[in-house]
Amino acid sequence: MFSILEMFKIGVGPSSSHTVGPMVAACKFVESLERTGTLGRVSRVRTVLYGSLALTGLGHGTDRATVAGLEGNMPQTVDTDHVNTIRHECEASGELLLAGKHRIDFDYEHDVVMDVWHRMAAHPNGMRFQAFDQQNNLVDEQVWYSIGGGFVRQGNAEDLMIGIHERPPIGTSFADQQSDSSLDDGSDVPYPFTSCDELIALCEKHHMSTADIVWANETAMQSAVQVRSELDNVWRVMRRCVQHGCHTSQTVLPGGLDVPRRAPKMYARLASNSDVLARDKKRVDAVLESSVAAWVDLFA
Repeated sequence: MFSILEMFKIGVGPSSSHTVGPMVAACKFVESLERTGTLGRVSRVRTVLYGSLALTGLGHGTDRATVAGLEGNMPQTVDTDHVNTIRHECEASGELLLAGKHRIDFDYEHDVVMDVWHRMAAHPNGMRFQAFDQQNNLVDEQVWYSIGGGFVRQGNAEDLMIGIHERPPIGTSFADQQSDSSLDDGSDVPYPFTSCDELIALCEKHHMSTADIVWANETAMQSAVQVRSELDNVWRVMRRCVQHGCHTSQTVLPGGLDVPRRAPKMYARLASNSDVLARDKKRVDAVLESSVAAWVDLFA
């Protein structure tokens, strides 16, 4: 059973599946190297991003997020300014601090591969991590999948790979599987549900609101104080993100696609027109520009 705190994740953007997930997977890979005592043997790492991660990776910062994960960073605590500059830093130094403690040579151009012609049959958001020693022997190899919402799932190094335009053979895709062992069955909460229909049925059966059902489930997994505290923290981070986006001096979004930032100009226009006495009466759209819907559009 998913917690709302798993759904409302704090993490680096712009995408939960293409930015947060790959960073988490990369971090889990280096954590496993450290846990098994093989980190010190590693002299080179190679990451291959497949399918959708490769096709849209540059715009989503998938490559930079993955490299940050190899450093041991996690989405909820990583320095976002560092993520924006990590490629330039690695290219300038030719090194990477693996797991935040083991320095290795790193050729960003060749050690991060965007394979746009292949995908893993199990899921379009697949990635492969390989670690080599000084003699170029394979120390470890892992396949991971970013399955959406910032969640990741480990596969096998031998998982089937297909062409980017091929259909996965029946039974090889996660979508073909009847159950997902990586997900909790909800047995630890009083009102488990897996669909909106089931949630509505629970509300009708128990004469409870959606909020009541969710609150009962959340407080069954952790204390009410913890739930409120973590939700408050999510709100504080969201608010800071909105404020930063509205006041930033940057004119384009990170990612290298030169997408112009809209929020600062929208905010300046809305703020200047918020005083009803000072509105430009000659403009018929002035009221619409300062409506609640216009502010919601800006924040979204």
